[in-house]
Amino acid sequence: MKKLFLLITMITLISCSQNKNNEEQIKHDGDKSIQQQESEKHNFDSADLKFEVLENKTLVDGKLGHFQLPQFSADGKRLFFTNINYGEIWMWDFTNETLEKIVSLPQCGINFQISENGNTLYFRNKVTKGKKSFSIMSYTIDTKSVDVIYTSERRISTPILLNSSIYILEDDKPININLADNLTSEKFPQPFLFASNDKLIKVSNKIDTLSIPNNEKAISVNYSKDGENIFVLTSSIGVLVYDKMANPINNLTSSGFVRKLYKSNLLLFTEQEDKDDKIASSK
Repeated sequence: MKKLFLLITMITLISCSQNKNNEEQIKHDGDKSIQQQESEKHNFDSADLKFEVLENKTLVDGKLGHFQLPQFSADGKRLFFTNINYGEIWMWDFTNETLEKIVSLPQCGINFQISENGNTLYFRNKVTKGKKSFSIMSYTIDTKSVDVIYTSERRISTPILLNSSIYILEDDKPININLADNLTSEKFPQPFLFASNDKLIKVSNKIDTLSIPNNEKAISVNYSKDGENIFVLTSSIGVLVYDKMANPINNLTSSGFVRKLYKSNLLLFTEQEDKDDKIASSK
């Protein structure tokens, strides 16, 4: 597994280097997908890329439950994932080959965010007993400490981590939480996209709800590290890709899961090829 991840990392670094050396901006002409344009620009065919599986190892015994949404830390030393009802976050440490359940709170696993150094997680917690409330919380791995960053009796969206700030919607009010001092403001890169209550919300000088084809639900929103691209995971039509001005760029129609790699514009997602056999491939 370590060797396999190193191989993926090497391919990622090659892709990053090629992108950096080519300053020409990709123009979407409507006839070719972004993937096709990238392939032509770098003069390679994705069919030529081959992965050799050096080791296939089960990290978590099925007796512990069913898990989903794995995310690597930026250095590749840790793998985080949640359980089927999003109430737990687990961590696999590749260095020590240890498994640990690190957070157990309602809704903590929904679109949780990982700091670039891989040492802190940010997530939403929903308290349903007694008076309902929402909180944005953090978990620090080194100290095993859980801290409340922001709390409200109004509905809070899942957090988006970008440029040392956490961005959320509190009902329809945009909130920017500066992680350096925990001070809040309503200053945002405009426009900004959120997934809240199954809707895709655009925050600019006003609040708008963006339409999604077939009235599909918006599950989560993630930003690339540089903030130039926005990835919206939908309920059943894949991943919608937007530029930083919230203009649609592409639709990865058959993808059911997506994670960005830090310091890269390379996307990894799974694609179901056969609904009957449930065969999945990664790209």
